[in-house]
Amino acid sequence: MDIEEVTGADSYDEYEVIVEYSYSVKGNTYSSKNYFINGPDRIHTKEKATEKLRELSLGQELTVYFDYFFPKFSVQKKGIPNGVVMGAIVGFVVLIMVWGKVQT
Repeated sequence: MDIEEVTGADSYDEYEVIVEYSYSVKGNTYSSKNYFINGPDRIHTKEKATEKLRELSLGQELTVYFDYFFPKFSVQKKGIPNGVVMGAIVGFVVLIMVWGKVQT
């Protein structure tokens, strides 16, 4: 378990809480660090990242979600991170605006 600092392209830093976990499916053992489908959980302050890390302990059991047909792929949290949803919404709005300009 660790915290890594990530410098974003938008000039502010974020922190990733890295938790490596292992799990077994049909007698095979796999390991991963994926929190969301697109990677680690990103947190905006080091204090909040440290708090989240303190909630965990080595050897603690976690709920892991995996693809039954491809069990090598797993995540700790289902769903799509808020940043991805917001990015998709902004992208869709820009696409509509561009499409409107092209049509006129």
